Amino acid sequence: MQRTVLAVTLGLCLALLAIALPADPAIGQDLVIAQGADITTLDPTQATQIHNLNLFYNIYDALVTWDPKDIGKLVPELAVSWRSVDPLTWQFKLRQGVSFHNGEPFNADAVKFTVDRLITKGVHQVYGGFSTIERADVVDNYTVNIVTAKPDPILVKRFAGYGGQILPPQYIKQVDWKTFAIKPVGTGPYKFVEWVKDDRVVLEANPTYWRGAPKIKKVVWRPIPDNFARVAALTRGEAQIITKVIPDHVSQVEKAGCCRVEHTLTNLVTVYLINAQKGPLANAKVRQALNYAVDKDKIIKELYKGYAIPIGSGIPNTDFGYNAKIKPYPYDPARARQLLAEAGYPNGVDVDIQSLRGPGGILHQAWPGNYEGTPFYKLMEEARVTLDVAKRLRSYHEAAQIWHDEAPELFLFQGELIDAARNEVKYQARGDQRIILYDISYR
Repeated sequence: MQRTVLAVTLGLCLALLAIALPADPAIGQDLVIAQGADITTLDPTQATQIHNLNLFYNIYDALVTWDPKDIGKLVPELAVSWRSVDPLTWQFKLRQGVSFHNGEPFNADAVKFTVDRLITKGVHQVYGGFSTIERADVVDNYTVNIVTAKPDPILVKRFAGYGGQILPPQYIKQVDWKTFAIKPVGTGPYKFVEWVKDDRVVLEANPTYWRGAPKIKKVVWRPIPDNFARVAALTRGEAQIITKVIPDHVSQVEKAGCCRVEHTLTNLVTVYLINAQKGPLANAKVRQALNYAVDKDKIIKELYKGYAIPIGSGIPNTDFGYNAKIKPYPYDPARARQLLAEAGYPNGVDVDIQSLRGPGGILHQAWPGNYEGTPFYKLMEEARVTLDVAKRLRSYHEAAQIWHDEAPELFLFQGELIDAARNEVKYQARGDQRIILYDISYR
């Protein structure tokens, strides 16, 4: 009897300890992050999905990056400064004393090597983001000029996005691109350790990182595709951060007591694209009626639990060119019926929603209003090539107003990113969806 009591008591003590103590990584050294999918590559020129990008942003550095407190504002990374030398040339002054994880030095040759890769057609997935670049010229070891074929006011911003990570020329020449994609080397705050497909990617802190050693020493990224299983991993302490919590699971995270939801508006918008070339949808009044006929607030409340806001154009409020004067189409069935009658359809119209591109319905976006020579086209072209920031903003504002009035899309909402973290972890979701390990620590 005494032995039984002792066993029960000991078991109860262990159970209480398991509840009271955080999971093993809470020692402040290790961190487990669960994403919805495994990565497909570690070559930053070969993928644009966020679960891949999150690894890129931590293994590599770019010339510039986004200010975490003001997404949309550029801050230095491997470039310490930049300027427009002339309408076709941007000059970057580079950070000195930085090395890649294999010890090779970062310098202007590495930037030129990276740019040469980016502007080569047919060998990677990010060419479209850098197609305005004609070449990179090394001025000296820590100065590089990037020359464009035509004025490109957002050239610097391009290097803050996907594909802009700086590559190690000596290492890649020593191995090959295939090997580089599975055993990467960068200058970032974390070094690659291993990738076990469909199980984990392991990174370790770079102790000689130019900003100082990261607080978390080891990070394990685990793919957990099932939404419920990711939440369970978090609440059981098997992961300290999970990505993309669906709205229906938010209450489960909050009720667990050990964890919290981290959410913020992203720059992702949801719209239905419209084929406006023929049929009823070629009439702007029918497209406007469609926008008035959808109760976006109800969709946001009931399906997204409030984690979204309605939009009146395709530009999110996080992006340059957003026009705050443009309001979402309100839910107004009477106005929708009036517009349909004015368009010659008093009894309404049938609209097909298609899962693949095709004529006559929603999804295939073909709108004559953005053809070459139209006012919208001219405004967009002006904005793409002028270096005058105020003029660019005016052009985008005017274009956004046309886009709203002509309604070539069914404008729905701008969504929120919902991640979740254990309470012992300092983590804040970002509007650009990035997980930057350097900014994460234990409390």
